Amino acid sequence: MDIEAITYGSRQRGKLVTGRFVDLTSLFKEEGFERIRARRSFFKGGTWLGAEWWHFQYEKGLEKGKSTFGNELLKVYREQTLSLTPVWQYRHYIFGDKWN
Repeated sequence: MDIEAITYGSRQRGKLVTGRFVDLTSLFKEEGFERIRARRSFFKGGTWLGAEWWHFQYEKGLEKGKSTFGNELLKVYREQTLSLTPVWQYRHYIFGDKWN
């Protein structure tokens, strides 16, 4: 099977890659997960971690304009733990606005 993929060395456009693949994006989508986009810095030559190719988020239980990043984090972690992390600064982001 051939797919067009962003690979090491092809940031701006996909590169044709041949092989055997499992479409995890489709499988995850069926269960309510969506891919997040790559960071802008990735396309400007930033770290490859900015590609975010592995990063999916569960959206089935989120409400646009209502769910906040902080409230979702608090479902899994204690605020005492979160307040010590860099991601806690984004706790007020609202799904569908700054967070999607």
